[in-house]
Amino acid sequence: MAGPVIYCSALTTFLFAKVLILNDNRKSMKKNMGTPDKLLRAFLAAVIAILYVQQVIDGWIAIVLLLFAGIMLITSFFRTCPIYTLFGWRTCSANKYEQ
Repeated sequence: MAGPVIYCSALTTFLFAKVLILNDNRKSMKKNMGTPDKLLRAFLAAVIAILYVQQVIDGWIAIVLLLFAGIMLITSFFRTCPIYTLFGWRTCSANKYEQ
C-alpha cells in the first residue's frame, strides 16, 4: 500500500510544482504568504507524514492527506497560495514580498 500512495503523492506534488515553476518563468507570481503561514503549513505537512509513517493513518484517508501535505509544502516553498490569489487574501506585508 505504501508504494502507490507515495508514488501518487510525489507525482501530484511534482505536477503542481511544475505548474508553479512554469508560471513563475513567464510572469513572476506575487508572494501572498507570510512566515507564520509558511511555517504552519510545513509543520502540518510534517505531522501528516509522521502519522503516515507510523501507520496511524492508512487507506484512502492517507492518500488524501498525503496529497494535501504535498500541496501545502509546495505552496509554502513558493510562498504563493492559489486560493489566496483567487480571494485576494494575503498573510504577508504588501511591500515586503511584492515582486
